Amino acid sequence: MLSYRRHRAGQGLRSTADIFDAHLGLCVSPLYINGNEEQRKKFVTPLAQGKKIGAMAVTESDAGSDVSSVKTTAVRDGDHYILNGSKIFITNGDVCDTVLVFASIPKLAPRGMTAFIVEKAPRLHGRKEVTIRLE
Repeated sequence: MLSYRRHRAGQGLRSTADIFDAHLGLCVSPLYINGNEEQRKKFVTPLAQGKKIGAMAVTESDAGSDVSSVKTTAVRDGDHYILNGSKIFITNGDVCDTVLVFASIPKLAPRGMTAFIVEKAPRLHGRKEVTIRLE
């Protein structure tokens, strides 16, 4: 059903299909495949129903999209992690409700890269970038 909806979206504006692809392919699918049952229920269900919008944050100004060069870190603080770093070029970033943020856990280096599920909060902010696409 989702591939049919993606196909139908692609028949309209190409940018609509790109937004849907980023939502589905970069956020919903990884959460569904790698998340546990509790995460699927809390995050995948509203994302798949279209009640929330998802994104993935990997790209950094010095690392590009090379996950092994990501400088954003995650440090455990009690029962949660504190993420420190910045990301760029996040499709849906200005409108997302849920974002997968890639960060390294220095204590587990070099195998400490993971994705954190971040719900939109006042401290999660960014700006909309205008880009030109040539076809």
